[in-house]
Amino acid sequence: MAHVSVDSSKYKRVHGKGPRGFGCWAFQIQDEVFTFMAVYGKAKRLATRKARQLGVSYLQTLS
Repeated sequence: MAHVSVDSSKYKRVHGKGPRGFGCWAFQIQDEVFTFMAVYGKAKRLATRKARQLGVSYLQTLS
């Protein structure tokens, strides 16, 4: 599995802007929530890697 889709629409709807910057970022992958303390780009890469390990092609950025 090569491509993992990252949906940040819920975050954008709640905050009125896209996710960015440093913080504790939460991602939902299937029924589990994973958190990463990093800038958003790195946290997204780590979450995408975790999704691939789990064999999942979709994850969501939480607000």
